[in-house]
Amino acid sequence: MEKTESYESMTKRLDEIIASLEKGSSSLEDTLKLYEEGVRLADECEKYLTQARARIEILTQNGEEMKAVPFDAGEEE
Repeated sequence: MEKTESYESMTKRLDEIIASLEKGSSSLEDTLKLYEEGVRLADECEKYLTQARARIEILTQNGEEMKAVPFDAGEEE
């Protein structure tokens, strides 16, 4: 399994892909590869943000204690 990329590195790569696509100087094949990579990265970023939101909700629900509760990233509400 691949090492998980950080959110920051994924968004940086997305910015690079967008800049490259906006130039319009790539071949059709390279453009398709960049687009596919961008879609994959966008999906990963969305998953990351969904998990972060769930962790924040768990912390908020604990009210005064504000302690971290283990979060199963595989579960979705």
